[in-house]
Amino acid sequence: MDEPGRKEPHLGGNPYAYPGAERGAINGASASPHVTADKRRYPVVFTASAGEYFRIWIVNLALTILTLGIYSAWAKVRKKRYFYSHTRIDDDGFEYRGNPVAILKGRIIAVALFAIYSFAGHFSPVLKIVFAIVLAIALPWLIVRSLAFNAYNSAYRNIRLHFSGAYVECFKVIVLYGLLTVISLGLGYPYLKAQLIRFAARNHHYGTTQFEISNLTRSFYRTYLKAFGVLILSFIVLGIAVAVFSLGAGIAGIGNRGAFSSSAGILFIVAAYGGYLLLFAYLRARITNLTFNAVTIGPVQFESTLRALRRQYRRDHRDSRISHAVGGGAHAALSRWKNATTRCGRTRRLRRRRSPASGRHRRSRRRNVRFRHRAVTEFSAVYYDGRTSARTPVRVRALDHSLHLVGAELNIEVALADVHVDARVGDTRRILGLPGGAQLHTDDHAALAALFPRANRLEAWVHELERRWGYALAALVLVVAKWVADFVPVDIEARLGAETLYALDKSLCARSALGADRQQALQKLLGTLTSGLNDGYPYRLEFRACGAVGPNAFALPGGAIVVTDALIKLAQNDPQIAAVLAHEIGHVRRRHGLRLALQSTGAAALIAALAGDAVSITGLAVILPTALLQSGYSRDFENEADTDAFRRLKAIGLSPKYFAEIMMRLEDYHAKAGGRQDGGKRDTSTADKGALDYLSTHPATAERIARALANQ
Repeated sequence: MDEPGRKEPHLGGNPYAYPGAERGAINGASASPHVTADKRRYPVVFTASAGEYFRIWIVNLALTILTLGIYSAWAKVRKKRYFYSHTRIDDDGFEYRGNPVAILKGRIIAVALFAIYSFAGHFSPVLKIVFAIVLAIALPWLIVRSLAFNAYNSAYRNIRLHFSGAYVECFKVIVLYGLLTVISLGLGYPYLKAQLIRFAARNHHYGTTQFEISNLTRSFYRTYLKAFGVLILSFIVLGIAVAVFSLGAGIAGIGNRGAFSSSAGILFIVAAYGGYLLLFAYLRARITNLTFNAVTIGPVQFESTLRALRRQYRRDHRDSRISHAVGGGAHAALSRWKNATTRCGRTRRLRRRRSPASGRHRRSRRRNVRFRHRAVTEFSAVYYDGRTSARTPVRVRALDHSLHLVGAELNIEVALADVHVDARVGDTRRILGLPGGAQLHTDDHAALAALFPRANRLEAWVHELERRWGYALAALVLVVAKWVADFVPVDIEARLGAETLYALDKSLCARSALGADRQQALQKLLGTLTSGLNDGYPYRLEFRACGAVGPNAFALPGGAIVVTDALIKLAQNDPQIAAVLAHEIGHVRRRHGLRLALQSTGAAALIAALAGDAVSITGLAVILPTALLQSGYSRDFENEADTDAFRRLKAIGLSPKYFAEIMMRLEDYHAKAGGRQDGGKRDTSTADKGALDYLSTHPATAERIARALANQ
């Protein structure tokens, strides 16, 4: 912001540099000693919406997974911009200016360093130790660079923060005081934490105004000693309580003393963990309060009153009027503009009334365009010049490829081509960058969409996806289902298969009419196909007579394969049946049934699978039969199972041509059962005769048959 021949103004020298500078403190119970004006309170308000952030989060997650983590840098920027913008003081939000490309480069470097460190141990333990020492020496530098990056990319009212900490000072705090903490067995930790906070706070600047912080060492020691004392006392009380209950149980002659003691022990653990959480919340709130209450920025003080058990800040009724007190009367400067706008609107309406259709046609044939209407876009905004944090409400009019800004003692015209508009993130306030570092902040998204229809196309597409977040969730479920299925144990998958078979027996299938010898021969055929797989699945055939299903076979999660009597009757020989079984074995091994169930039930099932909830997973049996018989597997699932089947048939000495033969027989059966119209299309009027046959759940195509013949 420096310019030749001009000294950058200090915020402290400008009484209107930031909220409350002319009246006292932000959130301050008392002003700094050198401030004599009346004190004002400006609450820090967080205005974000959980529903809106969920849409941003789910799209960020989906795009990050789909791009294998590359989009994570852009996701971080959108998340921070959303949170920063909704953290407001005096109705002005903070601004995050991080560059996702720079963040991505930093993450790539971090991953590369971690990979080098991990692989170093495989070649030489000494090399790994040396690399660890180098990383430890570089840690203070990384901390300094991280603080500087975050500060530089944070702004409030178009004034950046910056961090001026040095490596030597950070090394002293982390290494020397860290060693002191280790040597003192943790007694030096409050001092270490106080010095870390002091180092971070004193080296931050808002514009040219440096942050100041008082000494926190004594306050931190009092807080941590109090928390430690409460923790010890709580454990003593809990121990006495458990001992008393156990002794009371012995005196009362309770039969199962071991079970009672175990229950008392569990109760002790639960109570101790709950107490730990409360103590952690107390420490977090207390340390935060001490830190913020010790920080000053020029004449501005902070007042933090967090409570361990209170989550929401209750606004005082006086705070609701603060926005009217700051900059009062600023809108009066816009009254003349408003009246002019009204007069222009009335003039346009009068012109439209006086101009008949014939007159408009006559004017269109002439070159005189004096009466031609021009599109005008107007919106309200707040102007920041980038040199001080003074805010100026303005009215903006876009006309003739330029922006005309009118406000109190402000009248500026800027070419539209020189204006940079930031990408939209939810309903956060938009920022327009002007030449010379000035900015406009506005909430009028419609006006900006009309003025900059082609700006930030990628981010605009992401915003539209956030509005239709269901598509992102569906894509996420489809992609993640395969990965989540790998976390489900085989025994739970087998339970899902058993529950699904039970549901089929209740609704569609009956006991098979095949003889015992025939069933035993087919079980032996399955054993030949699965011999040597060693994948942990207990494969078995389940024979059923399912009239409505017709000739069919489908694999259930866990290794069970259901084969209908109609399919056995339709096959000309056992090799054709073997081809079908090999295909179903492919579905089992690739967990297609489980993945189909997870995709059908959505995110709730994915969470249950990751958590290992056996009850929720086996509850998918309600969905799986319908998904198998009506939705069927996807083309990718079928192609994967076909490939495995061809490979397995060759392994046992059978040709994949048998797969093509059985598919053609199923196609002929399908044509006879369902009937065909002219042109070879299926007659849906008779679909009830074979709607749930093998072809409806395993769609056969000429391409699949050709693949089987080509793999002979």
